[in-house]
Amino acid sequence: MIHGDMPVANPITVHQDRLFAGECRMGGRVFELDPVGGAHRQILADVPMPNAFAIGPDGLLYMPIMATNEIWRVDPAGGAPEVVVGDLGVPDSVKFDSKGRIISTQVASGQVLRIDPQTGTREVLAQLLPGLDNCTFVGERLFVSSIPGEVTEIRADGTVRPLVERGLQWPMGLALGEDGSLFVADGGFTYTLAPGGEPQLAGCLFSPGFPGFVRGVAAAGEGVWVTTNSMGAVLRWNLTDGTSTPLSTGHEILYGLAMRDTETVVFADGGAGRVLLARPEGLEELARDLARPMGVAVTAGGDVLVSESAGGRVVRCGGGRSETVLDGLGEPQGIAVVDETLFVVDVERKEVLACDLATGRRETLASGLPVKAPPGVVPKLLGGVGDMSGPMVPFCGLAARDANTVYVSGDAEGSVLRLTSEGRR
Repeated sequence: MIHGDMPVANPITVHQDRLFAGECRMGGRVFELDPVGGAHRQILADVPMPNAFAIGPDGLLYMPIMATNEIWRVDPAGGAPEVVVGDLGVPDSVKFDSKGRIISTQVASGQVLRIDPQTGTREVLAQLLPGLDNCTFVGERLFVSSIPGEVTEIRADGTVRPLVERGLQWPMGLALGEDGSLFVADGGFTYTLAPGGEPQLAGCLFSPGFPGFVRGVAAAGEGVWVTTNSMGAVLRWNLTDGTSTPLSTGHEILYGLAMRDTETVVFADGGAGRVLLARPEGLEELARDLARPMGVAVTAGGDVLVSESAGGRVVRCGGGRSETVLDGLGEPQGIAVVDETLFVVDVERKEVLACDLATGRRETLASGLPVKAPPGVVPKLLGGVGDMSGPMVPFCGLAARDANTVYVSGDAEGSVLRLTSEGRR
């Protein structure tokens, strides 16, 4: 280990055998480190989210500062930083071309910019989708990566050549909107999918009003979604005006949720083993001491059903107590209810079940699904990332359009599956 006290250790660069590293967080620090683990030297402190930096032709360290939407430069020997350019699209990487010009990706706007380091003038080399992450040169060829996995070559004539297409990173919660579109929660990115259409980016971590790293989701009106995030908060997100309103905060690890009515949301705190109900009058505990509750559904009669993932069952919650509705499961996560039918995705057995709530009869609708980790693979769960996200634990979501069409998050391969009465598609 070269250095072991750098929260959110990112970015890092090497210049002429000199090693520089920073902390991509509010109040981050920038260091020159000894490559063999000797003494380190602090260059800057209290930097608001520095990201992928580089030494310029003038020997100065150029760094994108995400929280101020600027690019700074500083002498590696120390001293005060200088703002090179501001009012960007949230820069998150800086490189230099062969003529000494800055090339910078913009995570919020999706632009790739070329910037004169002396005058600050800029030009757009390419307009890609939001979520850009880094860039590099191979000779004169410029390649750009994105957080959702895209890799694109930006040609000298301004054309782009996709090398790796954008994909889903998880996904997690699923919900159906009033217009029939499917909402897909993919952590730092969210998408809507209209019937017969292609996924459209609804928002990402750097969009105005984005509700954070999204895990669970429920429809709450036209263009409005209620979400749980990795920072332990439940928020009402209005896509039309780009705002998020906290409904309940300060929880441990939140998973699924469901609307009981337009003003009441029920959600599962898997970390605390609790199921809670939030409404304008306050917070109510529906059940406690559950074994990692995850999925939440509300029946037409108002009953709250919750999957107890570490308990292998689905329970009915209310009045601080719970009773078993369906047991003998492996690891149930996402659930949904249509009329008297309960749908459950069991990630341990990699199957989706349907259970008649009136008779208790159960049926396996699909098996061999790409959920949870593949056999023999022990997943290493991701912790938090500074100010951007809490623990990034998975959650396999499920949504039902009707009794014959069910959607499942294929989180082992980054897909959303549609199951129909004719079979898996």
